[in-house]
Amino acid sequence: MVFYGTWEVTIDDKRRILLPKAFREGTTDLYVYVDEGKMLVYAEDKSKNLPIDKLHLFFPRKVDRWGRLLIPEPIFLAVFKDSKKVVLQGWGDHFKCHGG
Repeated sequence: MVFYGTWEVTIDDKRRILLPKAFREGTTDLYVYVDEGKMLVYAEDKSKNLPIDKLHLFFPRKVDRWGRLLIPEPIFLAVFKDSKKVVLQGWGDHFKCHGG
């Protein structure tokens, strides 16, 4: 899976974001963690490459049938608590999310 492009999406009341079609095609499993105040999302499990202090903010996630990704509560509080908008930026093997 390759992620490219930049999108702005809205977080709904249940902490979900609707992924752009280009980001959700061909994947149902995603891996989410926080680094430097941003949520990083990979299509492959990168937890073996993470420093031990990052593992407490690492979450496997499923994309639902409507293409929505549920943001885990600890990540929501750490990155998005004051924002309803999210900017998604594709970086090849992953995408970064931060408050818009």
